[in-house]
This record gives sequence, structure tokens and C-alpha cells, in this order.
Amino acid sequence: ICVYDSSANGQPKYSNDGGQIDCKELKNYNDIFLPAQQRGKWIQYATGDGYTYNVADAQLSYNPNKLDFFRRRLLYIKPEKIIVLDHIHLNNTATRQRDIKWIAHFANRPDISGAVTRTEVANHIITYNGTDYTAANGNGNIALRTLIPANSNTTLIGGTGYEYWVDGKNYPPNSTPDMSFYTPGSWRIEVRPDAVPADGNVVYLHTIDVGDNTTPAKAGGIAFQNTISVGTDWENVLYFFAADGGVEKDYQVFNEVDGGRTVSVYAADLVPDQYSIKIDGTIVTMLNTDANGVLQTAVQIPSGSHTIEITKDCSTIPLQATGATHIIPDGNTTTYVALAGMNDYLWDIQPSESYTKVQKHDNELLVTWGANYVGKAGISYKTQNDCGWSSAFSPDL
Repeated sequence: ICVYDSSANGQPKYSNDGGQIDCKELKNYNDIFLPAQQRGKWIQYATGDGYTYNVADAQLSYNPNKLDFFRRRLLYIKPEKIIVLDHIHLNNTATRQRDIKWIAHFANRPDISGAVTRTEVANHIITYNGTDYTAANGNGNIALRTLIPANSNTTLIGGTGYEYWVDGKNYPPNSTPDMSFYTPGSWRIEVRPDAVPADGNVVYLHTIDVGDNTTPAKAGGIAFQNTISVGTDWENVLYFFAADGGVEKDYQVFNEVDGGRTVSVYAADLVPDQYSIKIDGTIVTMLNTDANGVLQTAVQIPSGSHTIEITKDCSTIPLQATGATHIIPDGNTTTYVALAGMNDYLWDIQPSESYTKVQKHDNELLVTWGANYVGKAGISYKTQNDCGWSSAFSPDL
């Protein structure tokens, strides 16, 4: 990611490229750990069944005048698929130029979908309105798609004399690169939103498919984005991530998902726990995340357009309490036991004149019955867990 401001000055001997801030040369090993040298941190690094997933915070790598939030998610679905999701908040968008660019480098010139909208230098600096990019090198090939921003433009830069073109000048290396071990990028793409949002919040979502001459890579995926979740429907897999860039969520949702098919579900950024998957409000399956807060399963979606929800399991219905059902009202105390493992309990005994005293202890209720009451009494309770109170009382005992 680069955030270009034409009024900013580049560091001595460097151009104004909009990139990361300059760091002083590290002369001692312990300098690495100095607060002034910290340029990022891991939020999460996880490996699981068929995936590797990380969330990284790169905010400190950039001038705070330009941005104050940058988190990158990188999901590798083995063996050939990658999703890159970036959340950025730009500062001073109302008063300063904030030309934000998502950049990818290629050894050879990539093909770009769409039409040419601007040519700055023929065959070297060309802007397109397309969102798919494919490139090959040797026996390998790659295909990328920009899913978000929905309205974007992509500039292709490269070729002889423009391999290292930045801010109006080419910066070739001082020595010839060792091509035996390195493949310097001769081309790059710069993906820009057509307009920077007024609130400064920019989201980039890209899918990357890796292939070879036998199975060529194919660009794919359609975007889903709302205030709760962001992600993609890619080759019959629904990928859910937190819309705000956060982690440890307890709810994900996509609306208007096409049905008539079986889809796999991959949901990240969840609090590790048990969840329900709902289609149009109806629970179709319940399962646990792995220890990383990642949920994977498959569901059958009926024909039509549907809402798919992933909700932390809050559907616990209190079971009937256990305890004596025939009481001789002589002032004795009886113990009743409710469903264990809840945060709190709300008991109800009717009629109120049937007892003289109650005592709560965890999931137990001690009832002292009235000596003069003759008749029936009903005992029920509600439970509270991390999601709130149950919607109904248990059956009466």
C-alpha cells in the first residue's frame, strides 16, 4: 500500500513514493527492540485444516499524518488460493491529497481486463477500468481480481526504462540483479479507488489464484460487504471476515446469497466457541470453531436468494429443574437444580404465598415452604450466558 501526497517531501536521496517511513540504520542487535524501531505487529497467526491465516498491523510503518489504521489479512487456502484483505483509515482526507494505491509486482507484463481509459506513456504507463489481472512466468501463472473497491481503476507501469518508475523517474539498481536466485519485478499494477471515501475508510479485497501450464489460474470471486461482514463467494465457498478489521467477533452475515447449490463456509475472526449457521433465520447446523476462531463446514442452500448468518450459540433453552415434586408444606427446605454452566439464573415460584424463603447458590435454589400453604406450586427459571438471557422460562416443575 502506498499513500501518495504530491506536497510531501521524499527522504534525502529518495523519491516521494508514498511508501513507508524511513528508519534509521540499525547498528546493534538490541536496536531492533527499541520502541522507535517498531513498525508493525502480528494480531493473529494461525494454521488449521487446509489453511494458514494471519492478521498483521502495519500502521506504524506509515507517516501518522497519512493514516492511523492499516491491517492486512492474508488467507492461504491450500494448495493454490489466496485472499488478501486490507483495512485502512486515511487521515486528513479533507485537506490533503490522499492518493492510495494497492500495488502488486510481476516479472512479466500482466494482461488486464477492461478498456484503456488513459495512456500516460504508450506501452509503459496505462490505466484500465478492469479488475482482473493474469500473468505468467516459466511454467507458472497467476490470476488476481479486485473485488473491493467496487469502483476502481488500475494503472499498469513497467517495461524497459520503466521497471523502477517512481514519481516521474526510473530508479534502476546500482548493480545487476542475480537472476539465478532473484526475479526483479519489471511490471506492477497500482489499484486505486475512483474516489477516496470522505470518512477515510478504505477497504481492499483481492483474490489470487495460482496455476501452471496444466491447470491455468483463473480470476474469480464476487464481493460481499456490509457493516458486519466482508468477504467473497469464490468457487462455491463463502469466506467471511470482520467488516471493521477487528477480531474475536460473535456474528457474521451475508445477504442475497444465491442458492440452489451446496457451499462450503469459511468464517474467520470469531471468538472460539459453538455457533449456529442459519439460512433465513432457520438453524441448519451447529458446530464449533477451531482454537483459532475459524469455522469451516458445508451447507445446502435452497434455490433463490438467501441470508446466511453465523451466530454464537445463544439458543440454550432451560431444562426443567430437578427436585422433589410432592411437598408436604411443613416449613422444610427443598433444593432444586437448574441447567449448569450459565452465568446467572432467574427463578420464578408461583404462587408467592407457597414459600417463606428462597436462597440461590450457583444453579441451585433452596426453597423453604410455607407451613400453612396447601395447593400446587410451579417452579421455573431463566438462564443468562455470554449472549444474554434466554427468551423463555423453563417448564414448570
